[in-house]
Parts: sequence; structure tokens; C-alpha cells
Amino acid sequence: MTICPVRFARSASDMTAAGMVGSAFHLLQTLPGMLSVIVAADGGAIGALVALLIGGPPISLVAAAAAGFVVVLTAMQSWGRRAVTTSAPSLEPRFPSAETPGNESRSNEQPR
Repeated sequence: MTICPVRFARSASDMTAAGMVGSAFHLLQTLPGMLSVIVAADGGAIGALVALLIGGPPISLVAAAAAGFVVVLTAMQSWGRRAVTTSAPSLEPRFPSAETPGNESRSNEQPR
């Protein structure tokens, strides 16, 4: 009998939609995630101000604020994920590999 309803992934292939929910909660626990939420709240406020300038009804202010929040949060999350998953070109290895055409002659040389 398990008391804790949290499901842990045993491998990378075991990650399902339940892992995405945990990822969303993890967003609020990290400093970049919390800053993303704050920036998204600012985006929502700007969306509400734009709707106020247009002169829409109060429900359009709420809808514009929610849409601005979601758009900015999604953009910040994809930008943050891209920053983690891609490596900088300066981190690429610069030493020659065995497949390089110029290395065959060196590999056949006898050590001195």
C-alpha cells in the first residue's frame, strides 16, 4: 500500500504526461522559473493595459491579461529550455578525431 501518489520515472522512456505536471510545479521552485512567472505577470499587465487603451469591456481586460501571461510564460519557458538543451559553439571539441581524413598517416606512424 503506497501512501504517496507521486509516480517516479524509472527510465527516460517512462516519462509521460505525469512527468510534465511535475515539470510545471518545478518551474515555480527554481529562480529562473520564478523570474519567468514574474516577467509573465508583467506581460499580462501590459496586455491588460493595451486592452484598456483600446476601450474594451472589463472581460476583455481579463482575457488580454490571461493571454499576455500565457504567451510570455510560454516564450520564456521555451527560451529557457533551448538554453539548456543546446550547447554553445565554444564548447565543441577542437581536437582531431579518428575519422578526420588527415589522421590516417599519423595513426600508422610508429612511436619514437
